[in-house]
Amino acid sequence: MVTGILAIVTAFVGLAVIVAGVWGAVVLMAQKADTPVPFRYYAMVIGMIGIGVGLLGIAQALRILLLVLAKVAIVPP
Repeated sequence: MVTGILAIVTAFVGLAVIVAGVWGAVVLMAQKADTPVPFRYYAMVIGMIGIGVGLLGIAQALRILLLVLAKVAIVPP
């Protein structure tokens, strides 16, 4: 039960981080400044999106772990 809740929370946090990264990219691209935006800001946005995808992968792995453990518990020894 705790692992299932952890998988759901991790998935929501992963989606939130991806949305924040995309929002940061939109803000950076929409910015009208006299000086260009440094590339390290874009790297931070790409990093945020990558971390969000990684969190979604961890949530998927936890979900698959629950399925495997459920099958193992059903099979008699």
